[in-house]
Amino acid sequence: MQGGTMVLKACPLGNLNINQIIR
Repeated sequence: MQGGTMVLKACPLGNLNINQIIR
């Protein structure tokens, strides 16, 4: 979960993909 936050700061679009994968 923490990794997703770092990705969000680095790439908001990438965070969306990670959220979908987690779901």
